[in-house]
Amino acid sequence: MVLSEDDMIDLLTDIHKSEAIIEMSPQNYRGDSIKAVVRQSVFAKHNVTQEEFDSSIVWYGHNVGKYIKIYDGVIARLDDEELELAQAESPKGVKVKRVKKRYPSSGDSADIWDKERSWILQPQYRRNIIRFDFNQKPDDKNGDFYSLIYRVRNSINSVKVYLGADYYDGTTSFAYRSSGIEGEAVVKLQCDSTKRVKRIYGYISTDPSARENVFVDSIIMLRTRLDKDNYRLFDTQKWSGPKSLNPKYVKMKAAAEELKAAEELEKQKLKATTEAPGQGLRQRRVMPKQLPHKPGNTPVKK
Repeated sequence: MVLSEDDMIDLLTDIHKSEAIIEMSPQNYRGDSIKAVVRQSVFAKHNVTQEEFDSSIVWYGHNVGKYIKIYDGVIARLDDEELELAQAESPKGVKVKRVKKRYPSSGDSADIWDKERSWILQPQYRRNIIRFDFNQKPDDKNGDFYSLIYRVRNSINSVKVYLGADYYDGTTSFAYRSSGIEGEAVVKLQCDSTKRVKRIYGYISTDPSARENVFVDSIIMLRTRLDKDNYRLFDTQKWSGPKSLNPKYVKMKAAAEELKAAEELEKQKLKATTEAPGQGLRQRRVMPKQLPHKPGNTPVKK
């Protein structure tokens, strides 16, 4: 059984909302079993089984045009509901404008993704990768933090994600992730606070030998400013480039030079105290030992 386009729009809209609830309160939905209960409750509301949903996803995956139309409908439905909610919460008489993007294209918290936000990866047709490449922007700053946010459907095989930052000195910081998680996923990249980023680039891909289509949608590339609490992530990331420019090597070299300088200073202090008379260790004058006076020991002058 394949669900109709309208039924798929209704179902996917509620699935998106249920996943948003889980993301907003992760402390209440820590276990996979609890998340599965939430998903089953959505299926029960629409009188649909997991098997019917999976078979419908596969069918629409082979009918790309229809699937794109469905997701356009889902996005429009979510936007309408968000607008209605904002209008209901606004003061009486104040008209709320429709927000086209979750984040602006520039500023301290900006979504710089400028491509399609919904993709179908079809390994059997050698269309199994989404590539992206963003050159330096005027409002980029040293130490910017990037979060690639996306949703995955029908990921029977693992989805591989690479997110990298090239710097003008020829070095690269990058993060790599491989997982088969359904729903929303995030790959994070902390840029070097001492270097200027030349470009942000990477890919989302699946195994080219897979036979099933994978749906990737709701893609966001969120750029935020330097946060000291998040900067520790930089030390756990991978890095490529000349060894002399490796951040870890530079830190170790600086620490070794600092230790060497401290040891040299101690040697100089010690040398100064031992050579200067009357300072530090006092020089002791050894006097000849005097023999006790006894009768008959007095020398006779001739």
